[in-house]
Amino acid sequence: MLKDDGMATVNKPPHHKLFNSRPSAISPVLQRWLDTQNTKSSSSSAPVFNFTIRNEVIDFFRPQVPAIPTIPLAAAAAPSDPTCTYLLHPSRMQGTDMPLNKFCEEYDLGNTIHAKLAENAYKEARFLRFVTIPELKEMGFQLGEIAALRDTVERWSLPCA
Repeated sequence: MLKDDGMATVNKPPHHKLFNSRPSAISPVLQRWLDTQNTKSSSSSAPVFNFTIRNEVIDFFRPQVPAIPTIPLAAAAAPSDPTCTYLLHPSRMQGTDMPLNKFCEEYDLGNTIHAKLAENAYKEARFLRFVTIPELKEMGFQLGEIAALRDTVERWSLPCA
């Protein structure tokens, strides 16, 4: 049963034993609500402001990193072209010329590779641009040595402009 106009509110709870167990006492539900209202009003909290900041504003404060130039995929993949039989891929040009012993030492190719190249009268690094993979096999190079040479020549050479 509701009091007065038939509407129950927080200030006018329904007439029920849980809300009015003692005539002079306030219901537990109403008491809890009053306690929370009093603690809210008594605590002096600063107002809360919410801002929405877009990425453009945040990017304004980030340091600008220079763009890294990218190499086109076709140019990057060319040196590992399995159909090319030359040690120096046509899309690349020779690096700094030097005596072959210095070349093998600088690129850590080892004495075995240097000996096989020297045995076949290769004296300068620039001569490697004419060497083919079948010729290396003919000279007695093992597959691992050929791979090491291909990797070294790729690192030594420069991309064509």
